[in-house]
Amino acid sequence: MEFSYKCINCGREYQISPDLYTCPECRKNQRSDEPLIGVLEVQLHGSWNAAKDSMYDLLPVEQKYFPPVPWGNTALWNPERLQDELNLPNLLLRMTAAILQGHSRIEHRLLFQPLPQKQY
Repeated sequence: MEFSYKCINCGREYQISPDLYTCPECRKNQRSDEPLIGVLEVQLHGSWNAAKDSMYDLLPVEQKYFPPVPWGNTALWNPERLQDELNLPNLLLRMTAAILQGHSRIEHRLLFQPLPQKQY
């Protein structure tokens, strides 16, 4: 799968580059009092099959750099890199934005208490 940029105004195509935001040719005609011209959109060359290809194939960053984000109805994150960096192997983060109820003082106190360890 290959990607490129395409100018929405003139149709020129450019290689993906982190410092390229607008078409170099169209930006020459940009006025400060007008809407932005020469905006580049990403073009996909090839096909993407949702059944066999990963969504990470569509992103410009390798999958190994993404944190393990919880899926489903959980509000707890297991931040592996932060655990290693702080030497806190049992650290969990609570994503309060996923909870649709208000917060009370008790809830905030519980948030900062360590979770009990599972005994085997």
